[in-house]
Amino acid sequence: AFAYDLMPAFLPGRHLSEDVFVIYGFEPMFESPNFEIASTLMGVSVVFICYTAGSISAFLIVIVGYSEATMLALSDEISCVWDDACASECQQPDDFIRARLGKIVAIHTKQIRLIREVEVVFRGALAGGFACVAFGLIAALLGGLENTFLQLPFCVIQISVDCFVGQRLRDANVAFETAVYNCKWEYFDKSNMKTVLLILQNSQKTMGLTAGGVAALDFTSLMTIFKSVYSGVHHSQTDD
Repeated sequence: AFAYDLMPAFLPGRHLSEDVFVIYGFEPMFESPNFEIASTLMGVSVVFICYTAGSISAFLIVIVGYSEATMLALSDEISCVWDDACASECQQPDDFIRARLGKIVAIHTKQIRLIREVEVVFRGALAGGFACVAFGLIAALLGGLENTFLQLPFCVIQISVDCFVGQRLRDANVAFETAVYNCKWEYFDKSNMKTVLLILQNSQKTMGLTAGGVAALDFTSLMTIFKSVYSGVHHSQTDD
């Protein structure tokens, strides 16, 4: 954002961040005081847009990163629960396993609730932001790379970061599901087997982020968007 705002200062003559943009009511744009007012409005708008999008992305990265780390830790925990029970000094390994599984269930339930709450709160924002960035990506490509070489990386990075974060969460959930199935549950008593079955059923409801509940934020959606954008731009150029 700052590079985009400061770019006109290094060009000869009077330039705005984007010379082809016209702010209605400020024509002619390159005469004082219209030029100074337009420069200020564009600068503030660009910083605000980038700061808002960056703040939301950073928040999601922190929350999803915490959940991902927790799920991976639970995967290691449940994978070693039988070996830990055998190596412990507890006279009843089943009691040791029951206590450990109880903690895993509680932590796993909290992670599911956390992601659901984040999904509910940011559902509209993610859907709107995702649609706007996708539309901006199409507009940037239609405008020509020579005119949009700064906007294009911003759009691509925004979409890629959201999909990358969602994919990491899904991968951590799959890792936990695999660990539950391979935790040597066949050696547990019936009560602990039922607990493992409950954990397995919950883990199969894959946690993830979505764009308003319409599209999952993962690598599959990312590739779909890139293919759709390329197809739309290709057909538009062919028609021209």
